[in-house]
Amino acid sequence: MQSSGSGLFLTSNAIFLTRYAGLSPFQVGLGLAVAGLLGFTATVPLGRLADRIGAQPLLVAGYGTLAVLFVSYCFVGNFAAFVVVASLISICETSGSPHCADRGTVAPAQVKSRCKAPYGCIQVPWALDDCAAVTADHRSRIRLCWRYPSGSS
Repeated sequence: MQSSGSGLFLTSNAIFLTRYAGLSPFQVGLGLAVAGLLGFTATVPLGRLADRIGAQPLLVAGYGTLAVLFVSYCFVGNFAAFVVVASLISICETSGSPHCADRGTVAPAQVKSRCKAPYGCIQVPWALDDCAAVTADHRSRIRLCWRYPSGSS
């Protein structure tokens, strides 16, 4: 569920930020890259915090904060505000990782394999869909370059 929601959000978010918030595609890409880097660097401190207070309180606080942060996207009007909001969202989404790790250590090996098997089966069609999309996009770009050799589309 979260993967589908994140995928839908990221595609519509890029359109929202470029058309309504007035950011350029470069600014959106750079902001998301900075946010991803900050989220990645927050994994160890958040893991240590989860060890101290427990994974569940961290997850609840992270998801509560995410609700407020996603609404705050409506008020993003410049690049700096976008980077702050996107970075905080990335850090809060990282807070779900300790909960998943905690769930994996508590369950016996047979339960873990039964729980993880459906996710692997779901990811195969997604990977095939991604390959088809990249191939279709690649072919359309080749056709555009052939029709418009100067690069203007």
